[in-house]
Amino acid sequence: MPDIVFVGGAPGVGKTSVARPLAAHLGMDLTHVDDFHMVLERMTDAERYPPIHEWRLHPERVLAFDDASMIEHTRSVSAIVAEAIAPVIADRLEYGIRSVFEGDFVQPAFAASAEFDGIAADGRIRSVFLLDTLEGFAENIAVREGEQQPRRAEISWNYSEWLRGQCERYGLPAIPARPWDTALDRALVAVGADR
Repeated sequence: MPDIVFVGGAPGVGKTSVARPLAAHLGMDLTHVDDFHMVLERMTDAERYPPIHEWRLHPERVLAFDDASMIEHTRSVSAIVAEAIAPVIADRLEYGIRSVFEGDFVQPAFAASAEFDGIAADGRIRSVFLLDTLEGFAENIAVREGEQQPRRAEISWNYSEWLRGQCERYGLPAIPARPWDTALDRALVAVGADR
């Protein structure tokens, strides 16, 4: 049974919908990695951490990024968020606080790390990344935002495809988010904790 589980995926894929029942089933705390982004945005300035503040200050510029620039931007933000959460992961590992961490900024390279802030993972960490189709992202984002947002769906799908490749590179499980009624069972199998 893992001590830490990462649930990653692009915005609008349904990470929280899978992470909540996964954490409950495993008897683990649930931590939203995106909350760290909010704290960093509040506690830092745009001069020192430009990627953290880019979306809030210049959303039109971010939405205009081409696919490669958008992925690079997300990687930059993720690296900063990873630096902030690494000591939290280390603390949870050291004190045996079993937790699920879910969020947009969980990257496969980080999830596959051998250590976190000097504490060895020692096989106690598992992860699962959720994937979807372009149509699935469009549907999820429209439901969540109350309107069609084709550019945001395209951004999420492109990022999802990049995550798929990164999961292959690091040997981490990536599963389709749909069908929803079997997502929890498939996530449990992916992290080695099937029912």
